[in-house]
Order: sequence, then C-alpha cells, then structure tokens
Amino acid sequence: MVARSDRKSCIASDKTTFNLVPCDGGFEAEFVDFLDTCRDVAAFEKNAGPQKLMIDYLAPNGRPAIFWPDFLIRLKNNRHVLAELKGIEDSTSAVKAKAAIEWCKAASASGAKWDYMYVTAPTFEANHDFTVEALSRGAGRRLLALVDTFTSKQIPLPFDEKPEVSRKEKADKYLSEIDVTWLPEGLRRH
Repeated sequence: MVARSDRKSCIASDKTTFNLVPCDGGFEAEFVDFLDTCRDVAAFEKNAGPQKLMIDYLAPNGRPAIFWPDFLIRLKNNRHVLAELKGIEDSTSAVKAKAAIEWCKAASASGAKWDYMYVTAPTFEANHDFTVEALSRGAGRRLLALVDTFTSKQIPLPFDEKPEVSRKEKADKYLSEIDVTWLPEGLRRH
C-alpha cells in the first residue's frame, strides 16, 4: 500500500494510466495486485471519478437507475473487459449484470470486443492462474446462473434501428392498441 486516506487505500500499479489505483476495500486491493501481475493484461483502470462509465438499468422496482462497473481492462489480445467485483450479492446484482452484458454487446458492434466479468470473492479465491481469461471462465459460470435467475422489465435497446423508423413504428403500434372511439370522428386515425 502506497498511500492511504480514511476512506480509501491506494495501490501502486505499473499497468494503469496513473501510478496509484484507489481501492474500496481489501477485495479491490487484491484484484489490483492480480491485474498488475496478469500475463494477459495490457492495461486497466479503476472505473471512478467524474469520467467513469455509467450504465443505465431498470431497478427491480421498475425505476431507472445507473451503476458503474468497478474496472475497465484491456487485454493484450485487444479484447476489453468490464469487471464487477461482488463481495455480497443483492437484489440488483442480476439486473445490473444483464444491463452490463447488453452494454458490452452494443459496444462490441462498433469493432472493439467487450465482455462483462462478474467476479465473486469465492470465484476470485479459487482462481490459481494469473490470467483474466482463466478468471473469466470461472466467473462466467456464476454470471450465467445469476442472469438465469431473473426476468427483466428492461426495455430492449434498439441500437441497430434507425431512430426515425423506430419512432414511427412504435407510435403506430401504440396508436393501434389504444381505444380512440371517444375522440371526435375528424380526429380519429383511419
């Protein structure tokens, strides 16, 4: 540990833009040490500060919410990974994971390959290979089980649709489903 405040410890690293990585607890500090020694990691960043990547999702209560994955990782094979460390799962874990997976699919459509890695403490502790690829394989089983346990109210994101076509189709569908018989004849759609 190089520096410390009352709220965060900072870990020195050679694979980050800055020489120190702020950590929220021991799990993150261990993960930073792991990333710094991984054979397949070219660079990584703690996803923090005003420039952090934030992902929208619908919370279990149906309200819009945002979260930010813990780390952004670039592997030596030019793949990119959003990494979420999870000490304790809560009611939003599955919804956030699904939103992050969808974000990675959308981001990968532009050329760069993105994957989401959901790392629990037991999965991390069971990994004995110093590569993100190996950790990702182990974490993938838990991620699949987590995503399978939930049904989403998440609206599909139309990244591949043309906005004007999408709006017209949605408006036509909405208007076809509502009862307009109460409107004066001249205002009804025929």
